[in-house]
Amino acid sequence: MSSHLTRLAAAAVLPALLATSGTAVAADRNAHPFGLGVIVGQPTGLSGKVYLDRRAQAVDFAVATTPWAGVYGHATYLWHPSVLASGQNVDLEWHLGVGGQAWTRRWLESPPERSPYGVGDGDVAVGVRVPIGLDVNLGDPRLQFFGDIAATGYVVPEPRPGFDAAVGARYYF
Repeated sequence: MSSHLTRLAAAAVLPALLATSGTAVAADRNAHPFGLGVIVGQPTGLSGKVYLDRRAQAVDFAVATTPWAGVYGHATYLWHPSVLASGQNVDLEWHLGVGGQAWTRRWLESPPERSPYGVGDGDVAVGVRVPIGLDVNLGDPRLQFFGDIAATGYVVPEPRPGFDAAVGARYYF
């Protein structure tokens, strides 16, 4: 008789635990708004993200080096309109944003006259960045994978359109 009661209790408790597990994960994610990790592609370097309010708005940033730039950096305001898919231990969210980017040209060996973007040695390029991307939030609320594609436009020194794409991972503190 006791094994029957144990099975009945497990059958009643298990759905309740599964129903609240998503809420607990979301609450844990809200408790850890700052993430730091790596980004690979264009750019390749360090990536960070700070959620501003209940994970609907955030600011992300990256600091990197590239073959044609000494130091690259961007900061982007992101909006997370909705969750595309949600399953056991994973959420797939999309985001879009707008921000700025800058890089400085520093060649270590005989530099060419100008870079593909019209930036010479020692120049600084400044522009806008408009990304759209995906965030894969795992059951562990502190781990996130992401990917972005971004339309870019340099304003200084010469107006030029561009395109960036990168993937990465962050750990939230």
